[in-house]
Amino acid sequence: MTFTDLHDISGDSSALYEIRVGGALDPKWCSLFEGMTLEVVHDDAQLVTVVRLAVQDQAALAGVLDALFGANAQVLSVNAAEPPA
Repeated sequence: MTFTDLHDISGDSSALYEIRVGGALDPKWCSLFEGMTLEVVHDDAQLVTVVRLAVQDQAALAGVLDALFGANAQVLSVNAAEPPA
């Protein structure tokens, strides 16, 4: 797993993250975290779920990652993402 470009999240701002997970996550994950989106893509001949969500602080990001690890999801990467144009 790689962590790149993690933002310093402070104050009232939130940061958008993209988390890539091996396999296809169940769409019910979107109901667990407000604003979360899932997109299943083919990446190097394997299925990968691209999870996108905004978090208020590092504790919230850690909570999402903890939930994924608890579900035995294979977290491939965590990256800061640009907001959609």
